[in-house]
Order: sequence, then structure tokens, then C-alpha cells
Amino acid sequence: MIKRFKVYNLECAHCAAKMEREIKKMSSINDAEVNFMLQSIVVDFKDENIDAEIGKIQKICKKIEPDCVVRA
Repeated sequence: MIKRFKVYNLECAHCAAKMEREIKKMSSINDAEVNFMLQSIVVDFKDENIDAEIGKIQKICKKIEPDCVVRA
């Protein structure tokens, strides 16, 4: 299942690349793309149960860029 998220306060392309690398490491993710210019994240989840995984993605983003907010 592919899901797109809007990212707010993502101020650094390097941070976006770090987020993408960390999200791709998650076992429940097939693929992910964090786009700094569009301020978005596109994630391909392996299964339909994605609620818990969205929370993990938000934590990864907050850890890298504390002011960052991820919304569906």
C-alpha cells in the first residue's frame, strides 16, 4: 500500500536524505522517498496495518529534525 504524507518544517535536504535512509530500514517498508522540495514522504508499506508504522515514521523524522511534523 502506497501512502503519501505532507512534511512541515523540513528545512534541510541532508536531513531529508537521512530520514529516507532510516525509514527504508524499517522491516514493514518496501520503499520510501522523502522529497525535500515537495516537502513530502511517499511510503510503500508491505501490509495494510500501517497505523503503528506511521507513528514510527513520525518518531524517525522528529529525531532527525525536531521541528518537523508529518501528517497524512
